[in-house]
Amino acid sequence: MGIRCVLPGNSTGELRQRIRGESRGVMNSGVVVLREDEIRNTVHLTPELVGAVEDGFRVLAEGGVATPAPMIFPLDGDDEVDVKAAWVRPWGEFSIKVATGFFGNPSRGLPSGNSVLILFDASTGATRAVLLDGGYLTTLRAGAAGAVAAKWLAPPAAQGLGVVGTGSLAHSHALALLQEREFRSVVVYGRNVDRANDFVAQLATVTDAKVRRTASIQELMGASDLVVTATSAREPLIRSDWVHPALHITAAGADAPGKHELDPEILRRANQVVCDLRSQATSQGECQHIADELMNVSTINLTELGDIITGRVEGRVRPEDVTVCDLTGVGVQDTAIARYVVAKVLERERPAATEKGA
Repeated sequence: MGIRCVLPGNSTGELRQRIRGESRGVMNSGVVVLREDEIRNTVHLTPELVGAVEDGFRVLAEGGVATPAPMIFPLDGDDEVDVKAAWVRPWGEFSIKVATGFFGNPSRGLPSGNSVLILFDASTGATRAVLLDGGYLTTLRAGAAGAVAAKWLAPPAAQGLGVVGTGSLAHSHALALLQEREFRSVVVYGRNVDRANDFVAQLATVTDAKVRRTASIQELMGASDLVVTATSAREPLIRSDWVHPALHITAAGADAPGKHELDPEILRRANQVVCDLRSQATSQGECQHIADELMNVSTINLTELGDIITGRVEGRVRPEDVTVCDLTGVGVQDTAIARYVVAKVLERERPAATEKGA
C-alpha cells in the first residue's frame, strides 16, 4: 500500500538548451540561474532529496552551521516577508532566501507563497546559484523535513495519516510521508470543502491507501497515528483531549510570531518535544506559546531534530509515547536544497559537455 510515484518526466530539453546556449557564459562563470519551471522539471520530492535535507540537520547538530535569526516583517493584513540565511562551514557555502506570504492571492488565482533562493561560495562570496523557485523549493524542503521527523519519531507501525490543511505545505508533507511509509488510510481536514476534496483526489492518485475528507478534526485525530498540521492558524486547532497514546504530531504551520495550531497542553503532555532549531521554535513555532516553561529543562525538555539524527538523543523511546515535532523551517534546509539543485543541474550538464568534446 505504498506510494505510486507519479512525477513529471525527467526530460529537461529547455533547461539543457539554455545551459548549452544562452546560459553557457553564466555557467562558465560558476553561476546557475534557474526559473521556477526549470526547477520543477529538474527537482522532485524524492528519497534522495529527503536525505540531503537530513544531512543538513546532521551538520547543524554537529556545530557546522551559523544561522542568524530570521527577519520577519508584516505587510498589509496578514501578508508577510521572511528572510532566512545559513552558513554551512563544512560545505563551504551559505544561502539567503527571501520568501513572501500573500494569503489573499488564491482569490486572485495566484499562489500565496513566493521566494528566491541564492547560494554563495563561502570562501569568495561569489554567487553560485540564483533560484527563482516561486516557493517550490521551500515546500519541498519543508515536506522533506517532515519525512525526516517521521523517520525518527513516528510509531514504526503507524497505519493512519492525518493531514490538517490543504495548501502546498500540506501537500508536500503528505507526499513526503507517503514515500517514507505505507499507510492504510489518509484523512484530510480543510475548512474549504472544495479544496479539501481536490486535495483528496490528488493524494488518491499517488497511494493505494484509502483517502477521505472529514469535517471533524477530532475524528481525524482518532483515526490517525501520525498527524501533520500545516495551516496558517492563529488559534489552536488540535485539542489536548483528542491526543491518544502512540501518536506523533508534526506541527509545521506555526513559523511566525502569533501563529498557533496546537493546544499548549499537548506539548506539556508529550513524552518528547522536538524542534528543528530551539531558538526559532521558542520565538515563532508552536513552542513560543510555552517558551518560559521550555527554558526550564526540568519541566519540558526541548530536543533538536539533529541531536536525534546524530544519536545524541534517542528518538521514540516506547511505542505508546506521544511525540511532537515543531518545524519552523531553518536556513540550513535552504542551503541543503540549493546545493542539491546545483548538483542536479551540473549532473545533467556533464553529458552535454562530453558531446562537445569538453
